[in-house]
Amino acid sequence: MSKSHAQKLEKKKIRAESFFYTEKFEKARLAYEELLNLEPDYKTAIYRVEICSLLTISPNKSTKMLEGYAKTQGRKDKFYHYWMAMIYFNQGRYKESIDACQRFYVVNQFKTKEIRDEVKELQRIAELRYYYFKQTSHYKVEHVSGKLNSGHNEYSPVYCEKRQSLLFLSSHKRINFNSKNENFHVFEAQKIKGEWHAPKMIHHLHTFSEQNISISLIDDKDRLYVYKDSDDGHLQYSDYKAHRWSVPEGHHMNSEVTELTAHFFINEEENKLLFSQKSTTKDGIEHLDIVQSEKDTVNGTWQQPKILSDSINSDMDEDFPFLSRDGKTLYFSSKGHTSIGGYDIFKSEYDKVTDTWSKPEALKNPINSIEDDIQYNVTEGLTTAYYVSNKKQSKGGYDIYFSKELDKTLVSGSLTDADGGTIVGAKLVFNSQKNPDVFLDVFTDEKGEFKIKADTGDALSLEIWVEGEAWVKKD
Repeated sequence: MSKSHAQKLEKKKIRAESFFYTEKFEKARLAYEELLNLEPDYKTAIYRVEICSLLTISPNKSTKMLEGYAKTQGRKDKFYHYWMAMIYFNQGRYKESIDACQRFYVVNQFKTKEIRDEVKELQRIAELRYYYFKQTSHYKVEHVSGKLNSGHNEYSPVYCEKRQSLLFLSSHKRINFNSKNENFHVFEAQKIKGEWHAPKMIHHLHTFSEQNISISLIDDKDRLYVYKDSDDGHLQYSDYKAHRWSVPEGHHMNSEVTELTAHFFINEEENKLLFSQKSTTKDGIEHLDIVQSEKDTVNGTWQQPKILSDSINSDMDEDFPFLSRDGKTLYFSSKGHTSIGGYDIFKSEYDKVTDTWSKPEALKNPINSIEDDIQYNVTEGLTTAYYVSNKKQSKGGYDIYFSKELDKTLVSGSLTDADGGTIVGAKLVFNSQKNPDVFLDVFTDEKGEFKIKADTGDALSLEIWVEGEAWVKKD
């Protein structure tokens, strides 16, 4: 080998290694392939081309060749198990990724704090995903069929029980094609004999940007709330009258609220508003928190927004709140807590006695994915919901999905005394005959009503407790 050839080879090796160890894997792959054209038997280049290929252009190809290096290059390279952990993780082989992380830790060679922290975080997420996808499925998730999902983005599906229709935002019919921004409009689709019909655009309900992709439905009143995106931005509502949606009217709100309500939810009584707001951590990092504003019953004005709960808001983004009709269950999306990737959907239960929200729990497999899952809107029956995700099976960007809790039936009713008076705060204890160790507790609300979900086909016995005393027992 001539001296000039050796110098050229050495320069290419230094260049390739620089790309490789700064994790510019595509550039490293090309650089190592150039080296192999000059020196076909260069074992280090062959080994690293395989790593780079699995981390870039061929993420799902077999790992057998690379696994074969475990006793050769793998012993020389203290990062071998680090590369393997990343490759397994990208292939969704989370248990193998966890094992590779643990093997990396025990390699008795110097590792920087930065790389140790990176592997620790990789293992944490791999464990979350491994145990999440290992759960027994309690839900069925369907990619909503028909013409509801287009090749563009769909957001904020809300189900209208009265007319069996779905209202949502979509960008699939752009009005201003010269605009650089994506425009969204409200669409409504009817469900007839179990089939969704083609959605129709409601032109006069404003144009929306991606920053205010939320609508909220007051089903009992046939009222749709939207957020007007303008300098004097505020909530507006449209009522369904004479077979059409009215032109939106303004809804008076304080300036502290109007600037922050883009991703919002308003309850059936129209006196509680939840939305996301920018906050800053102690380290100066901006993130979103869920806040709440309540309407003053005396003067009708909206109060200064307050953080909903420290148990719900983390140091990462919380967004897209939805409150169940009875006000007891909050659904929201978060990048924090135990998220397995991007935004996941969580729920928290309200305890009226302690005035606190429970620790958020991620909704069960397969609702959440490693992509973003947002805008979980529960239907009146509490066992089904529509939500939005950019899962891999989506037609384009974000699509609408439908989730159904398997084998659950809604048990509901009201409690009155012998004179027909409403009984508030009574405790109903349902006991499963199928699983005698299972007890389902529920309290009657301000209207004396209750709702609870039980296994379909199960027989239930019932105890009713009023003011701490057993009132009746029924099988």
